[in-house]
This record gives sequence, C-alpha cells and structure tokens, in this order.
Amino acid sequence: MSMISVLVDAYHFSWYTIFIGYKNTLSEGNYIMHIQFIKNGLVKEVKSGFSWTTLFFPGFTQLFRGEVLLGLGLIFFDMFTLFIWGIVWSFIGNRYTARRLIKEGYVPLNTQHQYVQQALSNWGILHDGI
Repeated sequence: MSMISVLVDAYHFSWYTIFIGYKNTLSEGNYIMHIQFIKNGLVKEVKSGFSWTTLFFPGFTQLFRGEVLLGLGLIFFDMFTLFIWGIVWSFIGNRYTARRLIKEGYVPLNTQHQYVQQALSNWGILHDGI
C-alpha cells in the first residue's frame, strides 16, 4: 500500500465519516457498514455499530425515522437523566431500528455476505438462510 493511498483512505475516513457518512456498503475494511433492508421495493439502510448522530442529537434520529412518540420520549428522558440516556441509546439505537424493520416485514439484503451475517448476529436477528 503506497503512502498516497493511505493518505486518501485517511481523508475519506475523516471527511466522509464525520460529514457525509462512509457509504460503501459491503467492501472489506469499512469503518462504517450499512445494512440494507427491503420491503415492497422500498430500501432502508441501518448503520451497524455506534451512532454518533444519536449521541449528539438523542431522540431526533428516531423522529426522522418516523417514530414520533419514541423520539419525543427519548428527548424528554435524555434531559431527565442529564444526557446519560443519549450515550446509552447511541450503542443500542441502530440495533433497535434493525429489529423494528424486521418486525415490520423488511428483509435484509445480501444475507450471504459475512459482514451482514455478523451484524445481524450481533443484533440478535436470525434470518432464514443465514
């Protein structure tokens, strides 16, 4: 690996991760991996791992995902617990969203890929064919 490719990878990691979100879904060595779920042709993505957005804006991520009551409850509860609940929800929020999508009938794409299988396993989601 040349020095230029290392610098380019470092540049992509810092800017894309912080401002845009590193969105290369299934290549090896990703820093952030998005799992895609599909239902009736509608594709939704859930990031695996820690949620920085939820850490800095607890509750608003759930509001933007269409869960109004949960989002408002998280905002209230986070203020009530002096922002400690936002830290906790940063670790479990993406897993909750993935499980909710499964309950709503969404199906994970690319389940034969090892990284998708690992993420689904970490979330406690067992899917046919995995």
